[in-house]
Amino acid sequence: MSNRNIIYRPPDSDSEDDYDGFSFGDDIIKKPPRNYWHKDDEQDLYDALMDGSLDGVRQQVDLLNYNVNQSLKGGFTLLLHACKQGFLDIVEYLVLDKKADVNKQIDSVTPLMNVCDTHCKDPLVIDKMAKLLLQHGAIINVADKYGTTPFMLACKNGHTNIVRLMLDEVSFDAFDNQGCTPIFHAIENNRSDIVKLLVEAGVNYKIANRKGYTPIQVAQFHGFYDLLELLPKEKEAYIVPSKFLAYNTLRDYIPRIFLKSECPEYFQEISTILLSIGMEQFLEYFAKGKITLAQFLCMTDEKLKELGIMFPLYRMKIMKGLLE
Repeated sequence: MSNRNIIYRPPDSDSEDDYDGFSFGDDIIKKPPRNYWHKDDEQDLYDALMDGSLDGVRQQVDLLNYNVNQSLKGGFTLLLHACKQGFLDIVEYLVLDKKADVNKQIDSVTPLMNVCDTHCKDPLVIDKMAKLLLQHGAIINVADKYGTTPFMLACKNGHTNIVRLMLDEVSFDAFDNQGCTPIFHAIENNRSDIVKLLVEAGVNYKIANRKGYTPIQVAQFHGFYDLLELLPKEKEAYIVPSKFLAYNTLRDYIPRIFLKSECPEYFQEISTILLSIGMEQFLEYFAKGKITLAQFLCMTDEKLKELGIMFPLYRMKIMKGLLE
């Protein structure tokens, strides 16, 4: 039998160890990972805006034919961003040149809210932005999802000039979701100038928030004793006599046939009129002065002031109610 060289090999296998052209001793060549990040069309516009570059914003808006009232990258509009950052020149460009909607809301926030809560520290810039928005129809009496209004934010952040601008247009008794009126926001942040303005304007400082605290109690809790000096001291309560409020006797119906009556003539009608115009809290002033209905209907601003109604806004409301 002839001697032959026989080569034995293992049977074919599907094992990963048996792979033609590969050795575990070979160096593995790693391919660089591919970068799949894609820069979207709005990124350059967003970057220019965040850098405060008016030229960059203008260039990108023109390049993209961009609608300035749409949400930028799923967030604020251009105007909302510019107001929040305090970029006056961009705000002017958007409002004056591009006619941006000054009342456009995103997540219940308006441009005026962002101006009143801006990151900008320059009061002159803040005042100019607020005036520009107001001149172009920005709504003051609007609240976000927390019940916060632009006026509350201005009080909170100490924007005295903006508060002055809004004083005649706002309700001092409007409250947020926590039951806090504007004066609470001023007191919480120790804004003495704002508190003084609100008190002089006739704000009701006795209204409690949802936790049952009044503005005076909040100031006491924080130790803001300078604010306590600005808040009027509590006066002894005066109760209007019940006989002033209802017709009980013949004397009330026909007072002039009697020589003397403790109740001023037809004072009951004064109570009804004040209640109808929302000024019933001032009834005590007329009761103390024993004002008759005839005298009440002839009231002047000076006479109301003599009775002790010191705030012009309330005197004006009473006078307007008499005319109507």
